[in-house]
Parts: sequence; structure tokens; C-alpha cells
Amino acid sequence: MALSSAKMVVTSFRHLIRGERYRRALNGPVTEAFLDSIHRDFGLKGLADALRGLQLHIEYYESFSKGTAITLRQIYGRFSALLTVDEDVAKDFPNEVQNFSNEFIEGSVEQVLVNKYERSREARQACLDVHGYVCAVCNFDFSQTYGELGDRFIHVHHLIEISSIGVEYKIDPKKDLRPVCPNCHAMLHRRTPALKIQELQSLLLKE
Repeated sequence: MALSSAKMVVTSFRHLIRGERYRRALNGPVTEAFLDSIHRDFGLKGLADALRGLQLHIEYYESFSKGTAITLRQIYGRFSALLTVDEDVAKDFPNEVQNFSNEFIEGSVEQVLVNKYERSREARQACLDVHGYVCAVCNFDFSQTYGELGDRFIHVHHLIEISSIGVEYKIDPKKDLRPVCPNCHAMLHRRTPALKIQELQSLLLKE
């Protein structure tokens, strides 16, 4: 690799790790290697920043190109799934909003180095109070399989992705959220935008 090209790659990596837009296109394997490294060294918060940088790059690239950055969008979707782990498993991401009213606000943006989307713990619980703890996709029930250990364990999926809205909005736990098991949650986010629950159910039926 020429020195000038190497410098541009390093510059792109610097912007990526800061969650900033970069212009130099990185191929799929390099992008994945960078995201893997950032995730390993800086954890979920570092990965979230890097994904914001990747998202900005994709938007920049597609703004002047005639096509869609399909490979980069697929990579974005795969790594984004790592950020959808249950709040009780990874309490440090994202920050929960302490909201004690009957209205549940999500998507408010806290300016750090990038926009970090906040979520409401109360909205999560309200969803589970309505829909229960059984996966809305595959009907898996942790308590039936794992007993007391699996009691009241489940992920909560946003039918409308917060990051796609970018502004604060009022959420309806009954209409906007669904309980899903970790496997189905990851599969829903294997594509960007995320699959609909009905689409994933159709894939399960085909298998």
C-alpha cells in the first residue's frame, strides 16, 4: 500500500473511532476488522461511537453515488445487533431515562462525542406488563426452559428503531415495543432497517 493510501486509511480509522464522518471508503473486510478491534478494546460504548461514524460515512457515500452501500449496510446491521443486548445484561449501554410520569419518552439525545440514544426503563417494563415474557417471534419462554434462572428474562425490541428517528418521541409500550428472545432480537437486526417481526416469523416457518 502506498504511503498516501495508508495515511488515508489511518485517518478514516481515527474518524471512525471518534464517531465522525469519514470520506475515504474502506472495503468490507477492513471495516469489519476495525469494528472488531474497537469492540474488543473499547467495549459497547466504543462500538456505538464507531457505528455512528460508519452510518455517517454510508450517508455521505450514498449522497453522491448512484448505488447503495450494501456491504457496509450489512456490516452495520450485524454489529448493531451487538448493541441490542438486554439492559439488565449491559447496563452501561444505552443510558436509561429516569421517567416517572405515565408518558414514556425515548430517543432524547445526549451530546457526548456522538449522539447516544437514551431508552426508558419504565417503557420497557410497561411493555412486559402488557405482552409478557414470551418471545413474540418464536414463543420461547426462558422460565419454562431454565426455571427460576430464566424467570422474567427477555429482551425488548423497538418496532421503530430509535436511531432512525433521531429526535425525542413519545413511545407507546403496547404498540411500539415487543418482547423477543436474544436470538430473534439479533436476527431482527441482521438487516438495516431491521426486519419486521412478521418477516422473521415467515423465515422460521420456511425452515
